[in-house]
Amino acid sequence: MNQVKQSTATNLPVYLRDSSTGNPKTGVAAGDVSAFYVKQGQTTETSKTVVGNWTEIDATNMPGIYTLAFTAGELDTLGVFMYTVKGTGIKQFDGMVQVVEYLPADLLQKIEDEDAEDDARAH
Repeated sequence: MNQVKQSTATNLPVYLRDSSTGNPKTGVAAGDVSAFYVKQGQTTETSKTVVGNWTEIDATNMPGIYTLAFTAGELDTLGVFMYTVKGTGIKQFDGMVQVVEYLPADLLQKIEDEDAEDDARAH
């Protein structure tokens, strides 16, 4: 499962396919879809504003690939974060990421910083 850093705005991937053919769906505008998300521990979904947060990557070279931007506040809860995008003429897309306090690279940097502090105190 992909990981995202807690309370950090992030663009999450969305792959859209035509509901009739299953082929990648291009040219889908923000107003053509609706999105919802659920944070760890929530029992109901929250509606997501798509307009202003929606990007088609490249209709020619990466057909059907979009991103949906989520705010730091939407990604503020540790654990599983699920999101759905749906609309007329497209198959529903369901995505899931794990919201973590530290990404692996952040954790390594934190360890290195703590080691440097320990070395500085020792001298």
